[in-house]
Amino acid sequence: MTRPDRRLRGFLRRSVHGPIAVWYHPTFRLPLAGLESQLGIEPRRADDVLTWALDLGLIRPADVHEAPEASWASIRLVHDQAYLASLDRRETLAPILGVDVRTIPTESMLETWRRSVGATVEAAQWAVERRRPALALLGGFHHAYPDRGGGFCALNDVAVAVAVLRDQGFRGRVAILDLDAHPPDGTAACLSGDQRVHILSLSAESAWEQVEGIVDLRLPPGSEDEAYLAGVERLLDQLPDADLVFYLAGADPLRSDPFGGLACTRAGLRQRDRRVLAHLGAVPTAILPAGGYTNRAWHVFAGTLAEAAGSCLSVVPGYDPVLRRTIDIFRTLDPGSLTGEDEWISPEDLYSALGMSPPEERLLGFYTRQGVEYALSEYGLLSSLERMGFDAPRVVIQARNYPHLLRVVAEVDGQDEVLIDVSLSRRRVERWETLFVEWLELRDPRLPFAEGRPRLPGQTAPGLGLLAEVGHLLLRMAVRLDLAGLSFIPSYYHIAWIAKRQFVAVDPEARGRIRALTRHLAGVGLLEATHLLDGPGLQTEVGERARWEPPLMVYPGVAELEAHLAAGERRAEDVAETFQSLLIPLD
Repeated sequence: MTRPDRRLRGFLRRSVHGPIAVWYHPTFRLPLAGLESQLGIEPRRADDVLTWALDLGLIRPADVHEAPEASWASIRLVHDQAYLASLDRRETLAPILGVDVRTIPTESMLETWRRSVGATVEAAQWAVERRRPALALLGGFHHAYPDRGGGFCALNDVAVAVAVLRDQGFRGRVAILDLDAHPPDGTAACLSGDQRVHILSLSAESAWEQVEGIVDLRLPPGSEDEAYLAGVERLLDQLPDADLVFYLAGADPLRSDPFGGLACTRAGLRQRDRRVLAHLGAVPTAILPAGGYTNRAWHVFAGTLAEAAGSCLSVVPGYDPVLRRTIDIFRTLDPGSLTGEDEWISPEDLYSALGMSPPEERLLGFYTRQGVEYALSEYGLLSSLERMGFDAPRVVIQARNYPHLLRVVAEVDGQDEVLIDVSLSRRRVERWETLFVEWLELRDPRLPFAEGRPRLPGQTAPGLGLLAEVGHLLLRMAVRLDLAGLSFIPSYYHIAWIAKRQFVAVDPEARGRIRALTRHLAGVGLLEATHLLDGPGLQTEVGERARWEPPLMVYPGVAELEAHLAAGERRAEDVAETFQSLLIPLD
């Protein structure tokens, strides 16, 4: 097929079939603590893609369908009963997920997998029945065998979808175009008896033995866009006519992916999607995200969705889906529910009627404990903790004396443990008043520190992987209180490094020094860099040692403060260049 033919088929696909149908469920946010810090995996990928697509109008709320839990009867069409019976044991799931057995919430994980299977089944049914493109925001678990799992895959959603369709009488030819960076070993094992299924795969070189009947192309480690796209073209040339295609649009060929082994750019993978979808034209297609293990993997699948929707839009630098979701929820909250003032009789009225003085337990003079708990429930933070395996999370506040304390406590092994611990006050930044974070720690008390999860200065336990959500919620709190933003002083370098996407040093000279240190220490581990700056420091051309000097940093919540900070950017960059030139290269 010529490229003009592909463009025509792509145009016809979009104009005839209309908007893409999407399957999603909130449980698609992986309920595992520390995925980002331990494995570098972004657990919010489905949420982020959906937020972006709705925000930009690529899909409508009416196009989003709730992913159901696949029935065990459907799953048993593919998987062995003894294996399925073992999935409620953490010891079974730990090697599949590659995380500490103590952090695995089996019920939550199984719901996530079952709903991903349900999403793929319904997307495939929709594609066949409506002859419209369908996309599931979680799926493509191609390493799940009939009797075992691996590589984050416990249930093979594609194989179950094929089996369900066959059980319902579908006899058409199925093609599985697997462009994840890893081979489809589990899918091949699950579907080996179906002669009307054709599997085509492009992956990095691996030890997986070639299976007869599968088009299995492999690329040398580090292959870039040109070689990768040439491989895609070879696969498309061999793609048979099909009545249904499953397209696994993996993000793990991305250069920065720690597990993929390839070196494609985001633009290269967008070109891949464009070629594949143009080639498929009006063929019923279920599109799945498959692998992707960086915090930019969602950008790739967002591009896949955009191509399927006939759009040239892509994720722009700086777009923050967690912030977008937080703002959307913030706008729906009734302030009265946060302060208790919408109650039939307020606590103050009750105490007054009894001739008693009411207790002044309002966080920052505004939030009641019930109000904070209501807000955290609406933002989904408490449900996220529950899905991670923490029992009965609840809010505790201490607001009689500054700084005020806010804690989220839950039961762990029958004992109350503090999961989120934050101390708050108000502080003036130039002429603006801000919400000042005196202290913030997110803790997973179930885990010890280990070689791959070392203790960073100031930590009492490994983190929860919820820092982005908590940071945005604190900024919304500042906005609710008519404060200009969020501020804090990072005691250590690693804290400033983690916060650098949202926070900037108020003093341009301090900002420039941080920027220079970050560039100079780019090849040094975060823990090592922190110890270096907190201890001996860095050598400079002038003989003085450069050590960590904690600056006041701010996350602006109003345009005026943001403009004030931007006005110091030229000075900050001049200081960064000058200071970096004085730093002696590390051995």
